[in-house]
Amino acid sequence: MWIPSKLTRPGRLHNAIVRPRVLDLLAQAPFYKLVLFRSPAGYGKTTMAAQWLSDKPHVGWYSIDESDNDPFRFVNYLLQAINKATSNSCPNAQKLAERRQFSSLHSLFSEVFAELTSYHHECYIVLDDYHLISDEDIHEAMRFFLKHMPDNITLVVTSRGNPPLGTANLRVRDLMIEIGNELLAFDTEETTRFFSQRLASEIDNETANTLRTYVEGWPSALQLFALQAQHQKRTLAQSVETISQFNHAHLWDYLVEEVFDLLDKETRHFLMQCSVLDHFNDNLVTALTKRDDALSMIESLNRFGLFIYPLEGENNWFRFHNLFAEFLSHERKARIPQQEHDLHLAAANAWLEQKVPHQALRHARLANNADLVASILLEFGWKMFNHGELTTLEDAIGVLSADQLYSQPKLCVLQAWLAQSQHRYNEVGELIARAGEEMAARKVNLSKKEEGEFHALRAQVAINQNSPDQAIELAELALSELDHSEYRSRIVATSVVGEVNHVIGNLSVRCR
Repeated sequence: MWIPSKLTRPGRLHNAIVRPRVLDLLAQAPFYKLVLFRSPAGYGKTTMAAQWLSDKPHVGWYSIDESDNDPFRFVNYLLQAINKATSNSCPNAQKLAERRQFSSLHSLFSEVFAELTSYHHECYIVLDDYHLISDEDIHEAMRFFLKHMPDNITLVVTSRGNPPLGTANLRVRDLMIEIGNELLAFDTEETTRFFSQRLASEIDNETANTLRTYVEGWPSALQLFALQAQHQKRTLAQSVETISQFNHAHLWDYLVEEVFDLLDKETRHFLMQCSVLDHFNDNLVTALTKRDDALSMIESLNRFGLFIYPLEGENNWFRFHNLFAEFLSHERKARIPQQEHDLHLAAANAWLEQKVPHQALRHARLANNADLVASILLEFGWKMFNHGELTTLEDAIGVLSADQLYSQPKLCVLQAWLAQSQHRYNEVGELIARAGEEMAARKVNLSKKEEGEFHALRAQVAINQNSPDQAIELAELALSELDHSEYRSRIVATSVVGEVNHVIGNLSVRCR
């Protein structure tokens, strides 16, 4: 018994917005063998295909589900779709399929092609949700079908992943139109029209763009925003103001049902581990998951539409869709909370191997490991300072205990320099004074170079406080203690000497 609805194209398109930029591209479809709509769940692949084909007279539609992974069942539904599109041009092939009177799918398709020689109308055969097919015999037969089907037929496939239908060859030969999530994602203009159609209040472009950027144009998420605004009787602008308070429950339910529950336990665990990272490569993931097949795993998940995107211009670097990353983080904290500390610690050490200290600091803080934070600051603090990562450094220093900070003169100097470089001059003297007291209480002995660094900063404080005599004395002392590799402190001390001499009119003095 065949299910009629599986052979009926979607008809409830009253809420779908017209998308000219996609439809214009599809206007050339009759010249191509394959039109592939490929994106993760919720991007409107089926809706877009149905909208495009709504006015086409010769269309056969086959909605695939998990039970169709049987060659006999698959080919019967496919032949019914073909007959529907071609005014029943293949009755003999249909009978052979129903009676199982064929030696192979190839021989059955050969009969189909023979019967179609007298049919010349432009027609479309749609395989909706082809990602649910995993049977290799079906894949191989469909590659044969694509290769030999008549030129007046265009196969239309919607899939979350890249189907094994010889798409690389078709792409190279320019025989395929591919509509990916980049095109299916709403742009600002489409987002504005989408909400204008659903909500009574006016929608400005700025509000629409803010929301579109947050969800990366994902249509399903935009629909949930619209429903929430309607339910709460709020304008969209008010909803956008509190994006952080958006009720994600329905979105999480959707992703669990449509994505997460369809994965095996091992893959779910892998994704939750990776979600600790906001972007990643195979080395980071290997360190995090202890899997040697990390790169192949990532690439496989990317091919199968798991909201993993390659970073533009970067080899083997990836990221999750913003909302999918939030979802995975939620699932990780709910399902494996006991691994949170170890995952962040592993991530911190993995980023250190990559020589990316600001990421290592972030994860060390999330792991509540202040000792590791101090270690990273000691090794990379000045490099980060020179790169202008001042806020990150101050936040990291803020998590250190007094013992961790004041037992390391290098960190005390760094803290004072952070205040100095951000023009918080009044703080510099206080920080240096407290550091001196705390280090003395801990019997921390300064090296000659460290003494010079503190004297250079004290000289700058003195000049800020309009004490030129004290400033030049401290600056000269600093220059006598600093070697030429300490360029930053030497520059400060030299500048102080020059400034004091300029003020008193002693312009003949040359600084060392």
